[in-house]
Amino acid sequence: MTQKSSSIPGAARTGRHWRGGTAVLSYIAAAAALILITAYTPAKTLREPHPGIGTNLSQIADYSRELPFVDVFKTARPWIAQQVGAPWGHGPALQLDERGWVTSLLPDQYAETILLDNALDDSPHFPAGDYTLLYDGRGSISFDLNSAAIVSRAPGRMVVHVAESQNGVFLKITATDPQDYIRNIRFIMPGFEATAQSHPFNPEFLRRLSGFRVLRFMEWMLTNNSTVRNWSDRALPSDYTWTRRGVPLEVIVQLANTTHATPWFNIPAMATDDYVRQFAALLNSQLDPGLHYYVEYSNETWNGDFAQNGWTQKRGLELSLSADAVQAGAYYTSLRATQIFRQLDASRAIRTMASQAANSHLSDQLLEFRNASAGIDALAVAPYFDCDDTATGGFGALSDPSNAVQVDRMTPDQIIDIGLAHVNGCARQQMQANAAVAKRYGVSLVAYEGGQSMAGIGAAQNDPVLAALFITANRSPRMYSLYMQYLANWVAAGGDVFVHFTDVTGYTKFGNYGALEYQNQEAASAPKFKALLDFGARHP
Repeated sequence: MTQKSSSIPGAARTGRHWRGGTAVLSYIAAAAALILITAYTPAKTLREPHPGIGTNLSQIADYSRELPFVDVFKTARPWIAQQVGAPWGHGPALQLDERGWVTSLLPDQYAETILLDNALDDSPHFPAGDYTLLYDGRGSISFDLNSAAIVSRAPGRMVVHVAESQNGVFLKITATDPQDYIRNIRFIMPGFEATAQSHPFNPEFLRRLSGFRVLRFMEWMLTNNSTVRNWSDRALPSDYTWTRRGVPLEVIVQLANTTHATPWFNIPAMATDDYVRQFAALLNSQLDPGLHYYVEYSNETWNGDFAQNGWTQKRGLELSLSADAVQAGAYYTSLRATQIFRQLDASRAIRTMASQAANSHLSDQLLEFRNASAGIDALAVAPYFDCDDTATGGFGALSDPSNAVQVDRMTPDQIIDIGLAHVNGCARQQMQANAAVAKRYGVSLVAYEGGQSMAGIGAAQNDPVLAALFITANRSPRMYSLYMQYLANWVAAGGDVFVHFTDVTGYTKFGNYGALEYQNQEAASAPKFKALLDFGARHP
């Protein structure tokens, strides 16, 4: 998700060479840089834009309404340590194995997790009925708060009824044999026990993805604030829940192969070269050979809200790329991205340099630094609307706390009118400015994220009137025409694939980003989703 951050200051440049602060390339360093540049795999021949629609996938969580897996234990909350008589969540630390399974319990201690949590306390949007609970080992599993009813039980298997009225399932392990501890728990949606292993994806989830050409997995891979360095740090299919370290690459590849959509991967900011080589090897061996894939270094390294911003600045300063921390971070992003791209199969990888939509100067710096554009296929930006257009006489961002009093007095139609002004004003200008940079360097322009971004910032986040207005506006049928105009502007600017943020989320004061509010919502009541599908149908 895009958030506001400082812009990147300018750098002194001469042609393709660079000079940041007082650090000037020496003759030897310049020669070394030239050798690296000539070692680049030539960029793919720039083709005419091929607009199309993609989507980001929502972060895996117990409260997510995406429901991607028929085994919903894969989206269970990490274990909560409990103790009889103690406040909720204040039990002693749990003993876990390397995959996260509880290996032993102290007297009166138990481990609890939450599945299918309806955090909004509205109508539950997960399947009701009889779930199959499977597990290995010996011990005792039950359900807290009467959140599910055990219909039948046998060693390693239960049938568990989840009622339509439930707002979540609270599963707990109250006893486990340290010599054969409970592990490999699966909680299978009704009707999928026989096929859960061979067909792990929820058919409804697959159906709703069928209109999208690209799937971006930034959230699934827990890219933001990632501390993953080595290949051994990565998520594994055997992890007890994929909320712990993210969805394993093997599973992401399986989804891409199943949907035949082009996957978009994010390499962790701290990842080593060995990680990148192993990553590339897995894609080469498991990804459908007919599929290309986008690859991006981290996510929004310019954004001070994320730890990768500090990491790239630190590394840039250590390498003396600039004396200015912000500029050093931008240069390191460009440098590290191109180092990563050189280790990938250029015949399949769409090597993508991501920038800040509101700062086309940063786009220019990233592509120019040490001739990075020679090894780049696409420039990626996120031209959200609800942008700041005060410089051209507009209202400004609806989400800005300084505008909250005025916005609170508006109708949903007035909110949408301002949204349309943003679509045809500041958002379109961001598209055009970055398209000009992309054209200058001979690369495609893609959107790694985008859409509306009406969500209160700072103190405005807790304004209930503002939040309700934004929710109503997002549900308005007028949002369909707003999105269609927005996407038409993208095509007119010369944009290629547009990857919307995001597929399925509930609407709250924190944002209304989902094209769908819940997985089985029909397009007729989801104007943004309908617009994305219609645009995709026109641009297959």
